[in-house]
Amino acid sequence: MTGHSLIPLDRAARMPAKHALIYNRVLNASVEKTWSIVSTKEGISRWWIVPPTQFELKQGGRFHHHWESTIAKVEHLRLIDIDEPAGAYRGTGGMRFELARIDEQNTNFLFVTTFGRDVVADIPDAQPHGPGTGWADVAAGWHGMVDNLERIFDDGVPRHSENELREFYKSYLDQQFRLVDMVERT
Repeated sequence: MTGHSLIPLDRAARMPAKHALIYNRVLNASVEKTWSIVSTKEGISRWWIVPPTQFELKQGGRFHHHWESTIAKVEHLRLIDIDEPAGAYRGTGGMRFELARIDEQNTNFLFVTTFGRDVVADIPDAQPHGPGTGWADVAAGWHGMVDNLERIFDDGVPRHSENELREFYKSYLDQQFRLVDMVERT
């Protein structure tokens, strides 16, 4: 990546495939406390991009936020797997929260988001790497959201403006797509 970044790379999303982003944070809270924030409508409303209008924590339950999703799988204190509504998203996993106990006061939180392989952004030119790929605005939004979750438990979490995150992810995602292409020899 060229230029100086305000975002430490260890806080940036990982990109295991062109259609997936993974955010990882160590939260200064027990698994039980973290679960109460990621598994309830009230808890999610404190950190999610758009507070949910409906959240039913059960397989087949509804998760309505800025779009409608379905909870595909729940493992108490461990994971919530969410399917996207339809079309190319179906079957990709959509979104997933995973928790892992580090010790009594620390939890590893993993947020995975996937894009349908044929999804095209509503914003022209938003996906310079083609259909099904992540784009800077979305990556920045998820990054800010995961920071919001971490900030519930730690006031010292760095704050970045939406524009700073967007600018970071424009160049960061370009680099990540280049590396995936190199590894996949495409």
